[in-house]
Amino acid sequence: MAESKNLIDELNELSPLFRKLFRLPGIRNIVSSRIILRILNDEKAKKLLNYEVVSYLFFGTMATALRMISFLVLIELLTKFLLSFGGSFGVFEITDKIEMIVTTISNTISVVSAVLFQYFTNSKLVFLSKAETAMEKWTEFFKFTSARGVTMLLEFTAVPFLIYLGFPKLGSAAFITIFVIIINYIFSKLLVFKRKKV
Repeated sequence: MAESKNLIDELNELSPLFRKLFRLPGIRNIVSSRIILRILNDEKAKKLLNYEVVSYLFFGTMATALRMISFLVLIELLTKFLLSFGGSFGVFEITDKIEMIVTTISNTISVVSAVLFQYFTNSKLVFLSKAETAMEKWTEFFKFTSARGVTMLLEFTAVPFLIYLGFPKLGSAAFITIFVIIINYIFSKLLVFKRKKV
């Protein structure tokens, strides 16, 4: 009888990216610790921590980091640009209104870049999409961005609503963030990246 594989074995087989990641000394030390290995070999944990779930969380974390970093960098770059060349556009100082416009532009670009990153990583590396034709890929992309739009709207409205009801700000944001992550996973798995039946 073949020896059952743990999550690390499965990730190594399925993705060259994870193979490279697990070769890094710090990651290798964490993954090879007794506690982690015990968890990875536990049957209940193996059902919960499968390739899809771990890679979804991994690339979701990377997308969040990309969004935050690009947002801060864009604010800095746009502000410096306006301070240097703003006179050509009639901007001589950074007023509250200009700052709001810079923040909105930076946020929009960072959100779009994060959603595009999530689509490509989810499609190619997480759910291993079977879409082949241009029409199938565009349909998948439309479904993905529509689902993300719905959950973003939920996030923007639910947090203020919970705070209005008297829940703590940080707790409300954390709860809705976790809820949105789970909903996005379900949407992606069941509605967006459905695999073809063989």
